[in-house]
Amino acid sequence: MKRIMALCLMAFMAFGGLAIAADDTVRIGVFLPLTGQNAFGGQLELEGVQMAHKEAPTVLGKKVELFVVDNKSDKVEAGLATQRLIEKDKVQAIIGTYGSSLAMAGGENSEKAGIPQVGTSCTNPLVTQGKKYIFRVCFIDPLQGAGAATYAYKTLGLKKAAMLVDVASDYAVGLSNFFKKSFTKMGGQVVSTLNYSSGDQDFTAQLTKIIAEKPDVLFIPSYFAEGAIIMKQARELGATFKIMGGDAMDNPEITKIGGKAVEGFVQTTFPYDPSMKEMNPTAKK
Repeated sequence: MKRIMALCLMAFMAFGGLAIAADDTVRIGVFLPLTGQNAFGGQLELEGVQMAHKEAPTVLGKKVELFVVDNKSDKVEAGLATQRLIEKDKVQAIIGTYGSSLAMAGGENSEKAGIPQVGTSCTNPLVTQGKKYIFRVCFIDPLQGAGAATYAYKTLGLKKAAMLVDVASDYAVGLSNFFKKSFTKMGGQVVSTLNYSSGDQDFTAQLTKIIAEKPDVLFIPSYFAEGAIIMKQARELGATFKIMGGDAMDNPEITKIGGKAVEGFVQTTFPYDPSMKEMNPTAKK
């Protein structure tokens, strides 16, 4: 962990955005959704940041100080969060954030100020596209969209797909487009694409229309809370098609919300490599 922290710090220095403060302290800003729709993911990422800081409170002989701001799962708040970190807290680098829309909103300030910003789970390629100071350490949606489409078409033999997409989410819109591009390229057919907006709770109208199209699979690039509700309502309406989603569904809460409707659900998520044994002690913590 200390070696990783040191490498990250040297990378920041290489871009010239990390000038060590006069008191020999490295000031790292962290902006995450600690409340609101994406709070579960934000809290997990904060735990990881805090664990890394506990194990490596100093790097290259410099004290590392964290400044944490809640972006409240809101794009406007994400922009205000990075603005505060840059202007008030005088950070020299920023970590964040869970949620591609939030990362893009906050990243505008970081890019303008020349402050390196590193995201851990913002998978939309637009987060870093055309940016000099914005980075990520995760896979991107073209990869998982293609992966989901390939698994559906080639492994499961599903030829007709429908999509239910949150049009207020850059993540959902992007991932659905990448799924559709790969699925149709292989010969699959997308028979229906319907929309909703973040926070919606009733999907019966869209699902009724989708069921009428008789797809083999419904792709929902949703966050876990809405995704679980969609699955539950789909099964209550008698839907028997396979349901698939992306990494934002990777949350144990989906079983509490969706109940038995979650059985058989397939999603893409971060891969685990058993050969990476040196990571096991950290993962257990």
